[in-house]
Amino acid sequence: MKCHFNFRRLVARVSLLVLVMVIFIEPIALGQSSNSSCVAKKTCGECIRSPDCVWCSQPKFERQDKSPLPRCNTATKHQALSLELRCESDYLINPNHQFQLVKDEEISRGSYSKAAIQIKPQHVSLRMRVGQPYDINMQYAQAEDYPVDLYYLMDLSKSMEDDKEQLSNLGDTLADVMRKLTSNFRLGFGSFVDKVVMPFVSTVEKKLLQPCDDCVSPYGYRNHMTLSSDTTNFS
Repeated sequence: MKCHFNFRRLVARVSLLVLVMVIFIEPIALGQSSNSSCVAKKTCGECIRSPDCVWCSQPKFERQDKSPLPRCNTATKHQALSLELRCESDYLINPNHQFQLVKDEEISRGSYSKAAIQIKPQHVSLRMRVGQPYDINMQYAQAEDYPVDLYYLMDLSKSMEDDKEQLSNLGDTLADVMRKLTSNFRLGFGSFVDKVVMPFVSTVEKKLLQPCDDCVSPYGYRNHMTLSSDTTNFS
């Protein structure tokens, strides 16, 4: 007679048994661990730093045989005590989140005189308990017609002459494109000509005064046009 041993079926049954044991045993273990971790805490500060623990500050908190009861425990364990032993509710310290809206203006598109409001609320005050999350509902909207200031700072040395001419030709085109995005658009322009140190320029006195034909002497920064909507002036 030949015996057939189905190894796969045995493995499946063992795996199912282990899974069932984990499902029933794990919650029990977690409950015991949570309770014991609270009881082990000896001060109020240690107790309330754990999200599931509640501290009893009642002056007299003991059993009938005068032995002290654990002041730090879960809320369920505190309520499970008999009325004679139970900590009075006024003495239970179980802090919750404290949330307050400080500034909560409606979202607005803004204007020349007033900045746009793109997020709501703008200012909140929140005191949180350690280890516990808190959800805040936020609203966001991109402002329409948002102001844009574009300031060009350009090197106007002789080697950048081609780039300067190209930027000049693009001034009106750039403004037309930006006006499709916002009506509050301003252009500005500043320049510099290299650094007055080697190896950027020759430090020979004659070269500093006039590096080349039709070239100005080096300088750090000049503001040629403050922010303005006059694109013709920019060009």
